[in-house]
Amino acid sequence: MACASALSVEMKRLTAREHERLMHLLEEAGLPVRASGICLDELKGALRHDKKFIHGAMRLVLLRGIGRAFVSEAVPAELLWRVIRRHVTESR
Repeated sequence: MACASALSVEMKRLTAREHERLMHLLEEAGLPVRASGICLDELKGALRHDKKFIHGAMRLVLLRGIGRAFVSEAVPAELLWRVIRRHVTESR
């Protein structure tokens, strides 16, 4: 959820203020906003098996506002992985 929110900010769909509010709400609820021990190569492979990966296209859930999710195919892969790297501590 944290990555989707950050990606939505990068895609100009969510304001930085909304992102900060969502991060605070997630933390208050005891939900993770970062992940650790993840192998990014394995994550890339796993995403290809996601139910939203159809006909070679990655579909991602983004936000237009808090509680206003939508699915998009228009996320550049470079941007997606840059955001993921900011939220994941990779395993070695």
